[in-house]
Amino acid sequence: MGMRTKNIAFLGIMFALIVLLTFVPLPAGVASLAYPLVVVFLVCQLKGFKLGVTTAVFYGLMSLLAAWVMPRGPVDFAFRNPLVSVLPRVAVGFVVCWINELVRRSPVIKDVNSRNNVASLLSSVCGVVTNTVLCLGILLLFNNNKTLTFESQEVTVTFNLIATAVISFNTLIELLVFPVLVTPLVIAVRRAEIMRAMAD
Repeated sequence: MGMRTKNIAFLGIMFALIVLLTFVPLPAGVASLAYPLVVVFLVCQLKGFKLGVTTAVFYGLMSLLAAWVMPRGPVDFAFRNPLVSVLPRVAVGFVVCWINELVRRSPVIKDVNSRNNVASLLSSVCGVVTNTVLCLGILLLFNNNKTLTFESQEVTVTFNLIATAVISFNTLIELLVFPVLVTPLVIAVRRAEIMRAMAD
């Protein structure tokens, strides 16, 4: 199997995971956690810019689609704007790929394995921060001081209050969980690839 075919098969699996994580309800927090970021981080760190950014674009498009067909959180409607749902995900792809490559090539950390682990952790953290800052920044740019009414609960809250809750709760979870989850997965996949190459 050629490298191109392997990459297409790999992307197919990653795209399927993104669809699953986007549309299968796994609620947590005020708004839906960005679970597919884990997949984007994996591809960026394992495959580099081309496939990484392609995966990030796909996730952005799925976020846009999900906001229209099955919004779950009180701020999900705002993701119907591609500037909120797609643009930040594309930026995440570039940032994670760039930080990962930059740290992996850095001579500061001598041990290769340690350098790769730091690159994975740091690029994942930067990815979460980039996603949060851009999504909420653009979101508030278009929705600042709007009021949302939730009929089922009969309460009214300001959009700024919701955004603050998202920053304090959802982003905290993503920062604590996603990098810790991604790094061992990247290590495991790289080890499997090395063993497979040796076997061939």
